[in-house]
Amino acid sequence: MKHRMMKFFIGIIMGSNFLLAVDVTFQVDMQNEDTSNGVYLVGYWDWTFHEMSQVGGSATYGYTRSFSSSGSAYDYWFSSGSGWGDIEIITRNITVPGNNTTLDAYCFNSFEACPDNVLFNVTLSFLDENESWDNIWFKTSNDDFATAFQGTNSGGGHWIYTTEYSPSTYSWGAYQASDDIGTQDVWLTPNTPNPTFTVSNDGEISGETSYVLETYPVTFTVIDGTGTFEDIFIRLGSSDFAYPNWGVENVCNDSDGDHTWECSVALEPSNEIFWKAFESGGTDLNGLIGEGNLTFSLATDGSYNSAE
Repeated sequence: MKHRMMKFFIGIIMGSNFLLAVDVTFQVDMQNEDTSNGVYLVGYWDWTFHEMSQVGGSATYGYTRSFSSSGSAYDYWFSSGSGWGDIEIITRNITVPGNNTTLDAYCFNSFEACPDNVLFNVTLSFLDENESWDNIWFKTSNDDFATAFQGTNSGGGHWIYTTEYSPSTYSWGAYQASDDIGTQDVWLTPNTPNPTFTVSNDGEISGETSYVLETYPVTFTVIDGTGTFEDIFIRLGSSDFAYPNWGVENVCNDSDGDHTWECSVALEPSNEIFWKAFESGGTDLNGLIGEGNLTFSLATDGSYNSAE
């Protein structure tokens, strides 16, 4: 009888050990990331965004999950927001250990630890092939495009800006400024999306750090049948955010005095460019004849349909 009770007692111990939960604490280092939208853990085990908590006042965030048994393997991701577009591009994997475990904190979007206070030089380059612009400035997502940095003309239409960045992904843009303090006049690089580059933990730079503004001259003609207008300009925009900018007044000339106004504007290729003529006081000349915006396309070889 005594012997049988011992066997039963041991069986209970073995069975209860099998049911013990295992706690795993996941950690991520967000020192180079925007955490204003929260930090989350997403696991293949339930496909749910679990909000992580900041560890003290550090850049590390943690979340502890209980697993019912060890040995199971799962993919998981960290996320800088609660949407699927916010998760990191790498896939992590864990095999649930046999004991409670705290995982090492690795950099967001990296399998490596974040380097401490390491900065790398990055040069951004804007090339204006036609040398149409003379005061190029740069802005970057490093401070949410708040600060303007004056470019250096390295010859012709080639403008550069060099500074130091910590490992992360950044977007940027270049524009013509209207003064010597960087007031934005004409935005010249694409902005949907902006050019983007990545600085890796070892300083390797990938992505778009240079942009070439390839433009072609397009001649616009406005015939003043009334013979009364003294000054005419046109505004242009595009469907895919290529240059030009609608806010720019492109002045036309009546060089022969025959009320046929022409203006030549250098434009980037675009699937649809729309334009409208105005007199100097701002009167919409297209509207006077019952027309809206006129449209045309500009091919990558510079060819276009008549813009008259």
